[in-house]
Amino acid sequence: MRRRRFGFFLLWALCLWAVLYSGMAVYYYAFFLFAIVFVISVLQLLLSIISFGLRTNLSSRTAEKKQPFTWKLLPKARSLPVAHAKVSVRTPDASQAGPATRDYFVSPPLYSTAPVSLSIVSPYCGVLPLEVTGIELMDIFGLWRVKISPKRYLSKNPVYVTILPDSSTFLNSSLLYDEIMLPVRKTRERAEPVGVREYMRGDNMRSIHWKYSARIGKLHVKEYEKGAKELHLIYLDLTESVLSGEANIKSKDQMLCSAASLCHALLMEQIPMVIMGYSTKNDGRFSLVHRGVWENARIFLAQREFVDEVPSDYKELIAGYVLAEKSTLTVFSMAVSAGPLSFLTYRAGDYSSVSVCMIPQPGYQLEQHALAHLYSDKGMQAILCTPSVSVPNPAVSSVPAAAEKEAQ
Repeated sequence: MRRRRFGFFLLWALCLWAVLYSGMAVYYYAFFLFAIVFVISVLQLLLSIISFGLRTNLSSRTAEKKQPFTWKLLPKARSLPVAHAKVSVRTPDASQAGPATRDYFVSPPLYSTAPVSLSIVSPYCGVLPLEVTGIELMDIFGLWRVKISPKRYLSKNPVYVTILPDSSTFLNSSLLYDEIMLPVRKTRERAEPVGVREYMRGDNMRSIHWKYSARIGKLHVKEYEKGAKELHLIYLDLTESVLSGEANIKSKDQMLCSAASLCHALLMEQIPMVIMGYSTKNDGRFSLVHRGVWENARIFLAQREFVDEVPSDYKELIAGYVLAEKSTLTVFSMAVSAGPLSFLTYRAGDYSSVSVCMIPQPGYQLEQHALAHLYSDKGMQAILCTPSVSVPNPAVSSVPAAAEKEAQ
């Protein structure tokens, strides 16, 4: 563009020199032709700035992990066709949408939009920011270029998409039931069955009352008495990982998906729970007591914000739950030192109902093994989760399908 502009002004200057030197009419007409082109290009660019509009649209503000979703950019010419416009878009490096920053060239016709669709896949759960980083408008002759801030057109930039965690990943069947679920089910707080009801889609096969179902001819499940002692507490230690880059994002993904796996299993066992994690925007609590709010629970998990350090007063709140013995507790943490979970050790109490699930941090295996021994010495169930693998968990994903097939 600079060369084109330089050539334009050079020819214009030569025409002016020829008019002044020779006075021939042909050079006079050529000079005014260049002047008209200059005026038209400037006016057309100014009108394009006034006419151009941009908005964004998403197929959904929530998306499934590893499933594609569409982000649409909708440039529009409101009062005059826009000759050339460049829209620069940035997506996170961890997403599968080509390069992190891409440029799209559009020419919206009059009163119409020129949609630009981006198909994006996120391999990790969490909040995915999609941002328009710049807009450039060019005149019809390609002489001028004007950069415009996206804030002029977009009220929300970046756009945040919630990528939901996968509840059938990371926690295999033996780990989920033998090391986490079994201690929960054996605690004295677990309520006794008080009745039966007809099977509904999503109920766990473990809750089916087989003798009653055989006598009636339809599947029925046991119902449990709801009481305060039955409540299970899940605490997410939202302290930032010691890792960086994609390894950091991968660790957070494993932590959120592992918590989702446990929540889903407890839900199928009809055990009500409260998910807790520090938040600056609200109290960071979510009560998950029935299947109707499961999707909201996944959104809650995906939208957690990680901080450098969780305040001590919030840790005291969690410690109060443990020492009051009102609920069993499962902790998910990426800690490599005792600091983030210090509330579990600096006060005396019975921690036999506490399980600590530690998300592996490559390069810090020795530190995490030492932490696991520390918590075990305090009477807690310390679990070192295995590195993330994409293997479906049959205990979570296949139980509802099997029960539905049995019902049919």
